[in-house]
Amino acid sequence: MIGILLTAFWMGPAAYAQKTTPYVATSTTGSGKMYKTTVERHTEGELSDEDFHQVSTLGSHIVRHLNTAVEDVEGMNFKRAKKDIENALTLADIVRKMVPVTTVTTMVKDAKGIEVYRDTERVQDEQIPIYDFMIETDVVDPLITAKQTKLSVKGICLDEADIVHTTVLLNLGYIERKLHQAAKLVDKKPDDAHAVLALAQDLGIRISVREEHNALVEAQRALRLAERMVQEKNYDAAREDLNVARLFLETYTEVGGGGKDKDVEAMLKEIDQLSNQIDQTGTVAKIRKTWHRITNKISNRISRIHQPIEY
Repeated sequence: MIGILLTAFWMGPAAYAQKTTPYVATSTTGSGKMYKTTVERHTEGELSDEDFHQVSTLGSHIVRHLNTAVEDVEGMNFKRAKKDIENALTLADIVRKMVPVTTVTTMVKDAKGIEVYRDTERVQDEQIPIYDFMIETDVVDPLITAKQTKLSVKGICLDEADIVHTTVLLNLGYIERKLHQAAKLVDKKPDDAHAVLALAQDLGIRISVREEHNALVEAQRALRLAERMVQEKNYDAAREDLNVARLFLETYTEVGGGGKDKDVEAMLKEIDQLSNQIDQTGTVAKIRKTWHRITNKISNRISRIHQPIEY
């Protein structure tokens, strides 16, 4: 199985999902004999499961506008390219307003308790995960083509049969910067604008292809179908979908190298409980909660693989 892994991110969605408002965390290091350092993190806002889905959906449209902008520049339709870039930036701004902001304050005090240093910065998680059932082939295919073209220059050939689109992660900050650069270049230096947009496609978006991730994505898909069936009161079909989700979670554990995964075990128990309580009030919300846990698991695993590349 071939895996394409480019440009990862510094945090996962679990870091901002379901935060209370506000959320404060403080840590202190140092003996105090010379200095003591305190770091305070103050998070404002929260991203519910439904808003998390909305962010993923908007992320797919950012990618769509980016792909179209590349095609427009290649076709010398610069007016439409500028509109695509503008639309992508508008959506990026909307996503930024939705994702919680954390204020990180670092303070250093000397042995007498006198503050000798203070720095404050506002940060956001720029990892926006998109999943294959949320996007169509016209969103992913241009990305695959761009990455294949780059790899072919290095003598690496990918077989289409080996490519299974599982997880797409976009680096919001990187793509924003490239879109702003391209907007300034389209009219006077279209070739440079095209190069910048191509970088956004190549380095700002990472596609992961891993067998164990496929199992998790298939479990997500089954849970989404189960949720829909419960909403339609088709409980027998919902139970079947839950069973499919269970089988893929078990497959994930087996393919992932064996051993116990406490998080997966907990989700398996949740699915069993849901199957027995399929027609009770609140089942849809519980299915959505399990879906979200799998989402976090996929993103957190992928996020540990690489660090961002900046050009």
